[in-house]
Amino acid sequence: MSSIKELRKFRIQSEYPFINNQGLGIALFDLISTFVAAYLIELIIKKWFGILLNRPVYYLSLIPLGIIIHIFFKQNTFLNRQIFSKELNIYQVLLLLNIYFIVYFLQK
Repeated sequence: MSSIKELRKFRIQSEYPFINNQGLGIALFDLISTFVAAYLIELIIKKWFGILLNRPVYYLSLIPLGIIIHIFFKQNTFLNRQIFSKELNIYQVLLLLNIYFIVYFLQK
């Protein structure tokens, strides 16, 4: 358990220090493991169920879905604090851009 805790220390944020081990920002381990798990789930969905996913929408939906899940379970995360901040910041802009691309790829 402590090794996972150690891995979760390494984080990324839009301000200095950009990459740090001080608990400031989004945990790189969580971010990377989310996309690795999504890739493995995608393989299972395609192989066992024969469902073809809209890949861009599938991967773009991971972050908004993560935000919703953390709200549902009342987990106060760095990203959620930034998203719901009253001051405009890069995280809000990136989320809006992400949602724009989800809508764009859904229309294709």
